[in-house]
Amino acid sequence: NNNLKDVETVDDIVSTFYTVISGDKGQSRNWERFQFLFLPDARLIPSGRSNEDGQFRIHALSVEDYITSSNIWFEENGFFEKEIFREEVSFSHLTHVTSTYESRYSEEDEIPISRGVKSLQLFHDGFRWWIVNVYWATETKENPIPAKYLPKSN
Repeated sequence: NNNLKDVETVDDIVSTFYTVISGDKGQSRNWERFQFLFLPDARLIPSGRSNEDGQFRIHALSVEDYITSSNIWFEENGFFEKEIFREEVSFSHLTHVTSTYESRYSEEDEIPISRGVKSLQLFHDGFRWWIVNVYWATETKENPIPAKYLPKSN
């Protein structure tokens, strides 16, 4: 099931990441394909304000923890996420991707349910790309996405 075309280039691995978490309501995700993208100790790290005290917090999840916590919600709600802007910085075997995203319940939804910015740390082992960490923040009214992380309007 694991396809090296999913991890040959930075574009391939980022595109596959968004593709594999997206799907219609009732559609199972291909979690084996998802796991293939990540190093064994990789983390997915959502951040945001705590409901208890309003302070910013992170919640570091293993790949398995992310699958367990997301699987049922994804299937019950439908979820499509796509990249709308990207910046890359690379040195040697390391690439950092700043990826702005939009999320929708359905591909047909005109207005996204959320937007945000993901920081993807990638590693090339000489053979393929791996995701080391995905760290993200969702846009809020108090913290809108800066224009430099959005597509240029014509």
